[in-house]
Amino acid sequence: MPTLPSSQNLLNSIKQYPTPSTTPIQPTNPQSLSGWMQLYYLLKGKALSPETQKAKRNDLTKFLLFYRQYTKSDDIHRWIAPITKAFQDHLLLQSSTTTQKPYKTTTINRTMKTVKHFAKWLTTRQTLCDGDPAKAISYLIEDEPDWNGLTNQEIDALEKACQDRLNDTKNARQKP
Repeated sequence: MPTLPSSQNLLNSIKQYPTPSTTPIQPTNPQSLSGWMQLYYLLKGKALSPETQKAKRNDLTKFLLFYRQYTKSDDIHRWIAPITKAFQDHLLLQSSTTTQKPYKTTTINRTMKTVKHFAKWLTTRQTLCDGDPAKAISYLIEDEPDWNGLTNQEIDALEKACQDRLNDTKNARQKP
């Protein structure tokens, strides 16, 4: 039978582990937007499902590529609200690489939600000259999906099922 460690040995082994720091974790380069994105993904992305991780990574990569092209820099302090709005407008003009069709409104809104979440997270850790650069971004209005309706046969079957239910009086406790 294995022996259990004494309470003193257990206490000594716990003391070997470092205690959590009160200093927030910083990226290797605090002036770099890509560094902050990597840190965000490491801290926030790992708890998500693989598909959600992939979507967030793609959304942030799209934004980072746009940001670098737009500002000719990776400097985090150049991120201001008009850049975020320009990114949203840019997405409206782009096509999906897989379907070759323009991005759907739902895709653009999901991408902007990811960017907004990142911006909010970032501004709690790093002061930016414009504050939260995504705070004022509005989501695009999504069209109602097309109603495919029911066929006449499906409507007849539904009406018959409802009528049968209303006519069923065999069980007095059963109420339609």
